[in-house]
Amino acid sequence: MVLFVRLVAQHPWALPVIAWLSAMAFGCEPLGQRLTEAQAALDDAEVALARAAVDGAYKSLECQQQVVEPEELLALYRLDGVVALAAGDKGRAVYAVLRAGAIDPVSAIHPQEHGPDLAFLFATYAAPLGASLIAVSVDDSRSVWIDGHPIGLVPLGIARGEHVVQVGTPGALASRVVEISADTIFHEGEPGPAPLLGPPVERAAPPSPPMPLLPEPVAALIPVEHPHDVPSRVVWIGGLAVGAASGAAFVLGWTAERDFNADPYQAETYAGCQRDEPCWSTGRTEEIRAASDRVRLFYLAGYGLAGAGAGLFLSGATGAAIHTRW
Repeated sequence: MVLFVRLVAQHPWALPVIAWLSAMAFGCEPLGQRLTEAQAALDDAEVALARAAVDGAYKSLECQQQVVEPEELLALYRLDGVVALAAGDKGRAVYAVLRAGAIDPVSAIHPQEHGPDLAFLFATYAAPLGASLIAVSVDDSRSVWIDGHPIGLVPLGIARGEHVVQVGTPGALASRVVEISADTIFHEGEPGPAPLLGPPVERAAPPSPPMPLLPEPVAALIPVEHPHDVPSRVVWIGGLAVGAASGAAFVLGWTAERDFNADPYQAETYAGCQRDEPCWSTGRTEEIRAASDRVRLFYLAGYGLAGAGAGLFLSGATGAAIHTRW
């Protein structure tokens, strides 16, 4: 993050270049338009379309060339949480309230306006972020915004977590989503690395491979047995074994998800930090993320093994052998 700020400080011409590259990469649209699309899909009970629109809004954050207002970001995080709960994805809903809490750890989510379920997650996971704020400031006159709030020589107090940092002038801003977990001063006047931006290098296309010679036609194809082929019965038995392993992965994922949903994450110590220490909130957030990642990892392993097992079983059941190069 600091290298990014130093880069645009030393080379102002890089700001429109970065903004243009971001817009080309993501097809940048105004954040408000993305939010309108997501809300319309949610109102029509199209949860999958709403999630796709929310994902597009997240991608557009790093290509916004105008200052993103705090209320727009809060609206995105609230909508993400509501869509995640509608899809039964509690882990994503927790991430959403943590992002909202990084902007406003006191009143970002209200039960009457955003639902009691989302408000409960906010009170459980995000509200403690307001117990220990960190300070951010900038050491010269260049314009920097964090979550739509301008910062200057006077430190601005923010909560730990993900923040949208924008540098430059409105209309040609360079934007990034970064994790800020400690007091930070943007040293924009210090020397930084030279930019790695430049015109694309045109490379010659590789030569086309020669056309292969067609074999002489034959009357019939006779299957040839290879000494190292794996018999079909071994293939389908292996498919059953891999399928059993996928079942075990699903059981582990279900157990990890049950424990994740049951744990309010209010222990007295996280990452060696007591509740009254500033690092307690960061350690708690990392513990929540690690638990959510374990759930996803087990389920991904289960789906992957299930697909591999099904392929092996079908191959063996149809009598196909596996050819090797041993």
